[in-house]
Amino acid sequence: DKALEIDPRDAKAWCGIILLLLQESNIGIIKDRLKEGKSLIPDAFPDIVFNLFFYLFSEGLFKEIETLKKILQDIECEDALEFCNQFIIASEITEHLLGNKPIDALKIFEQLDVVNRAVVEKVIETKLGKDWLNKARKKILEPI
Repeated sequence: DKALEIDPRDAKAWCGIILLLLQESNIGIIKDRLKEGKSLIPDAFPDIVFNLFFYLFSEGLFKEIETLKKILQDIECEDALEFCNQFIIASEITEHLLGNKPIDALKIFEQLDVVNRAVVEKVIETKLGKDWLNKARKKILEPI
């Protein structure tokens, strides 16, 4: 497929292609692409995955985040899976906050270690904005 021929070192192009494939639920091809990316650009691979998750999260594509997580598990990308978990947690917390369920958000948040907590806060701030993060802190983070 001509559209899928890209410079293998171009991280943005990787993200774009994988996003298109995710929307088409083309799991087999995504697996092949990610394996290829992992072997061609191992140093940049975690960044590519992070950017993918970040985009999916910011667009509210939570189903696609879950799909990508399953694929990464299948191709045994442990370092990339860590990002995935942070974004899944952030999306759950965000949904609870938007649904005005601070107690549910707090339960998830309490289980995070310091590093993951910082990442999740940053992700939520980017998705919802600083005002929202401050409101969330007042609502759920202060009592911790």
